[in-house]
Amino acid sequence: MMKFNLIATSLDYLATRSPTRARARANRLSEKAPTRAFELFASAAGAGDVEAAFIVGECYLEGKGILRQPCEAARWYRRAAVAGHARAQCRLAQLHLFGLAPAATEPSDGLFYSVEEREVDYCAAELWARRAAETGNAEAQALLGYILSAGPDELCDAAAALEWYRKSAEQDCAQGRLGYVIALMKNSESADKAFVHEELVHAAAAGLPTAHYLLGVEAELATHSVMDESAARQHYEIAAAAGHGKAQMRLGLLLIEGRGGSANAVDGESWLRRAALGGDIEAASQLGDMYARGGALPPNYAESAYWFRTAAERGDKWAARSLGMLYLTGAGVGRDPDEAASWFKRAAVAGDVDAQGELALLMQTEPVLLLAEERPPIHEWFERRAEQGDLIGAFNYAVCLAQGLGVPPNEERAAFWLERAAKGVVQAQFWYGRVLASGSGVAKDEVQAAIWLARAAEGGMGEAQLALAELQLKIVAESARTDVVTDLGDRQ
Repeated sequence: MMKFNLIATSLDYLATRSPTRARARANRLSEKAPTRAFELFASAAGAGDVEAAFIVGECYLEGKGILRQPCEAARWYRRAAVAGHARAQCRLAQLHLFGLAPAATEPSDGLFYSVEEREVDYCAAELWARRAAETGNAEAQALLGYILSAGPDELCDAAAALEWYRKSAEQDCAQGRLGYVIALMKNSESADKAFVHEELVHAAAAGLPTAHYLLGVEAELATHSVMDESAARQHYEIAAAAGHGKAQMRLGLLLIEGRGGSANAVDGESWLRRAALGGDIEAASQLGDMYARGGALPPNYAESAYWFRTAAERGDKWAARSLGMLYLTGAGVGRDPDEAASWFKRAAVAGDVDAQGELALLMQTEPVLLLAEERPPIHEWFERRAEQGDLIGAFNYAVCLAQGLGVPPNEERAAFWLERAAKGVVQAQFWYGRVLASGSGVAKDEVQAAIWLARAAEGGMGEAQLALAELQLKIVAESARTDVVTDLGDRQ
């Protein structure tokens, strides 16, 4: 055994005298003796062998023969990339996209690099992907297409992305074919569905999780043929197992709802949770909704609040409004109108119409602590919607005018917008009836007031029923007094 080791060591030493021989011997040893192979690759790379430098990068990235160190991989990829190695250029671009390629020039620079320090660099990724793509590297062409379609605005170029995807697809690159059909679907509503399906099947056969996810969507929504939730569930399972967040979310919902197979709320919740923990905002929002509503699993408002907050902090306006409702009612969290107002405001500013209404109502009924400069221009939102013909917007704008929310009180304009809103909003019918009965901003007309209150009452509004009864009693009483006075006058 010792003699064998001595011979092997001697052969390794002799091989290091020539970078080409060192790389050739390392290739032969890579499966059986990865550590020795790595040492030989490193020796060849240090002597200037570009292919060996690329392979050393691969070893560091995969942890083959050496501890996995993405930053060190980037250093070796960069060395090969600068020398014109297309695959190294492509790998370096990928690492920049994942934030794993800091501009380290010395091995020690990335030694203590942490996940928290990752910074995605689209510009550097575009630079290296383009260099590799221009040499004809199909994988790099697909990567460049992705950067040009999904990168920051200053890099986005849909037409160029489609062209690079096409070039990659023509070389039968699975990523290129998948990217090409996705770009077609984004850029054209009339994309050939049969062609899209065929390309997705090809990409799925190559093991791409996104292709399985999109095939699942096709089957679930019947965009290619008839609806097949069982097939959708199978595709989602494959993609979910590979870590695809959207597929995990869709699979979780199908399992909870029992679509495409037997229901399993526990497994469904597990997949939703996995997707949410992986950063899928919609999955976090769905978890919040599931725990708020209950059903397949018992309601848990504390859990609901946690997931709504998770989604809301990542920009989900619906989750922000839902979290506001929990704070308003005190479900799962301590009742806090001010916190509710804060979340309603966040959702409202993002354009959630219902949140705008909830915030306006809260500001009318609760002493919320929003400072004057923090109060959003809710009257402007409602005025804009009212002028566009939105009846609910007209009602809310009328309330702002009536109560001076963000604008000076104006009874005449309030009555004007209430009349418009009353054509289809029960609450507006009630308010307009009261305005007519009191003569606030409009000529007093108790007969018309009774008509509008009756409409609101027919819509099931209890307050309107009570107000109508009181108004009718008042009219009857006044009529009776008038009759008495008239009768006395006649007698005299």
